[in-house]
This record gives sequence, structure tokens and C-alpha cells, in this order.
Amino acid sequence: MKTVVFITGCASGIGKSLSLSFYNKGYNVVITDINYEKLNWTNQLEKERILVEKLDVRDYSNWEDLINKTLNKFSKIDILINNAGIMNSDYIWNMKVEDIQNEIDTNLKGVVIGSMIASKIMIKQGHGHIINISSLAGIAPIPGISIYTATKFAVRGFSIAIAYELKKFNVFVSVICPDAVKTPLIENVKDKSSSAIVFSGFKILDIKDVEKAVFKAIKTKKLEILIPLHRSIMAKLVNTFPSLGFLFEKPLTYIGLKRIKKI
Repeated sequence: MKTVVFITGCASGIGKSLSLSFYNKGYNVVITDINYEKLNWTNQLEKERILVEKLDVRDYSNWEDLINKTLNKFSKIDILINNAGIMNSDYIWNMKVEDIQNEIDTNLKGVVIGSMIASKIMIKQGHGHIINISSLAGIAPIPGISIYTATKFAVRGFSIAIAYELKKFNVFVSVICPDAVKTPLIENVKDKSSSAIVFSGFKILDIKDVEKAVFKAIKTKKLEILIPLHRSIMAKLVNTFPSLGFLFEKPLTYIGLKRIKKI
């Protein structure tokens, strides 16, 4: 029986690319996004091997209905990839309450609800793998995207905690923490000076870099994968010694602003 992978946030970017990669490798794929109309790229795929549905990850009943549809069609869920996320770039004093709530609900609540429901299915099955997409911003705080940072810290912490809980049931959890990736999410904030540090790396990661990390997680069942190595080391250092961030902030902002101009 083919492996079944359930992916959120598939309208574009990482989710779309992952969906196609899993499909091309012969998996059965559940392809979801809140923007259902943007999933029309699936029209050329073999319908027997995919399930394409609207999913608002903030909505428990939507999750429950779609999980049931998945079980009705494929009988199981082997892998859940919580990829859906949004990023608002601004300083905290400029943020709107509704934007804060939406970002927290999408980036964190969606991951928690999806993991909760899927874990119940996976425990009954006796196997499963939950892969949550966090960020290096979930290790080293980034000014200008403070709410995004908060949600990704929480996703990372949540992922590690439930990994401890679920291992005895043969259900594995991995958390992927990439640096900035060339996706619409990043494109949407490139015109804001508050997001400068996001662009301060040597290069913006390609979606395929994240894909490699996901397939590595599936193969190795590794708990945490950080990419790229050099920025991961810096992030871990700032995580251990937060005051170092004050030293890095100005030079990284300067570098980021220069790179935004080139973009």
C-alpha cells in the first residue's frame, strides 16, 4: 500500500513543490490550502492518487472533516507535514491586533491542532511521522518579525515536546528550521525595511533545500534539522547567549538592506 502524506499550505512555495515531489515519487498525497482556488495546478495529476481540499488550519472542524475524508479514501495517514504559515513584517508598536491573532493562529494553532488529530490516528495505526516546518527564527529571535519569531519558537518547542510523548508509540516527530527561503512568503516582505535581517544571509535558500531536509527527516527520523550550517551555528549561539544579538543587529540589518536593494 502506498505511503500517504498529508501537506498543508500547498497553493505555492514549499507546499506546492513538496506535493509534486511526493506525487512524482509515487506517494498518495493530500494537498490542502485555505486558498482552494490556487490549487488548480493539481488538475493534471492522477485523481486516484491525490485528495485536493480546502483547509483552514485554524479551524478544528475543518481539520477533522478533512482527516476523515483522507481516511475514507486512503485508509491511513503515514506522514503529516505542517507547512502552512504567514509572515507579517513590522515592529511591534505598529502591529494590528487582528494581524497578530491571525499569525499566531495560522503558524502555531494550526500546527498544534493538526498534530493532535493526526497523532491519534498514527497511534492507532502503530506508526507515523509528523514533520513541522519551523525556522531559524525559531532559534534566534529576529527583530522586525517578532510575531513570526514567537510562533516559530513555539512550533519548535512544541515539536520537540510531542516527539518525547509519541516516540513510545512508534510515531516520530521532526522539526525543520530553515533560513529564509525563496517563496511568496519572503517576497511579500522584501519591500519592508523592518524585514532586513531576514535577507542578511549569504544567499536565500531554494525550496529544494527544504525538500532535501524533509526527505532526510523521513529517512533518518531525525528530530531537528537546521539549514544552512553556518547560519544555524550563529542562530544556536545567539539562542545560548541572547545578548550577542545586540552586537549582530546593526551589521546584519545593514547587509540585509543592501541585499534587498539588489533584489
